[in-house]
Amino acid sequence: MPSRTAAPFTLGILLVPGFSVLGLAALIEPLRLANHVADRTLFAWRTLSPDGAPVVSSSGFAVGVDGAGDPDAALDGLVLCAGADAEAPGAPFAELIAASARRGALVAGIDGGAEGLAAAGHLADRPVPVHWRRREHFALCRPDLAASDGLFDLSDTRASSAGGMAVVDLALALIQRQAGRDVAVSVCDELLHQRPREAGEPQRPGAASPAQHHDPRTAHVIAVMRAAIGTPRPIHAFAAEVGLSSRQLERLFLRDLGCSPGAVFLDMRLDRARDLLAGTDQPIACVARDCGFVSQSHFSKAFRDRFGLSPGEARQPSRPPRPSWRVHAATAEPV
Repeated sequence: MPSRTAAPFTLGILLVPGFSVLGLAALIEPLRLANHVADRTLFAWRTLSPDGAPVVSSSGFAVGVDGAGDPDAALDGLVLCAGADAEAPGAPFAELIAASARRGALVAGIDGGAEGLAAAGHLADRPVPVHWRRREHFALCRPDLAASDGLFDLSDTRASSAGGMAVVDLALALIQRQAGRDVAVSVCDELLHQRPREAGEPQRPGAASPAQHHDPRTAHVIAVMRAAIGTPRPIHAFAAEVGLSSRQLERLFLRDLGCSPGAVFLDMRLDRARDLLAGTDQPIACVARDCGFVSQSHFSKAFRDRFGLSPGEARQPSRPPRPSWRVHAATAEPV
């Protein structure tokens, strides 16, 4: 734990047009509260843009910054703060990030900023936490990178977060590393946040995730189902994985989850289909096939029964496509 006279850990927060205001607040507020509960300045921060001009957020209003980014600034870390539909950071952003990386500073990305860092080659050997709604699109565009369904990732020189409240958990992990768990837990209490979540915890456990007190065979079958979403399998095949008959597995699921194994598997496949429709431009027939439906008509009926709208309506055609990332020597530009 740092002494009371230790210099604060100083972050530059580089705002990308279209950045998430929630992400910015979710990073800064825990750090501010850490200073408060510790009664000393553990953290300092400056909001930046490449030219010092205000930056327009995803909410549509301009946010003033503390100054322009400086490649020679003595910062302990630089955070790329972007939103789900932010512009791809171009050369001025890439140069500032590269300068921080060369100095060995912590280079971080939150929300869409994590994907930007990955595209620029700064997370090549790290898992990339990607928001669940964008993960399929990211995996299709960047098969060379390891998209993660975890909340965040933190090493000595790299950090990233999937966005939303997962940014709070990344901030808490940084607080714990700099000041100890007691300070991080106290910040949780101030935020009415139940606990500091671990990096690899799932972003949305979902109704099909069995509680810890449930039979471990239920958890095992759930995991097998998730791995088999694109391959239709009869219930007796899942039951055989844990040495049960189909009827025994039915009873086990009804007891632990309140629904049948078939209903759980169908919900998983439909949830994946919804993510693919929202996050990719795959044809509906391909989405149906990739989610284990033998016919598009069966898929469409099941989808409407579950979500109350057709697969075509779920595609949200009025929403502009999110840019893919293409990396050049010193910049990342949208395709």
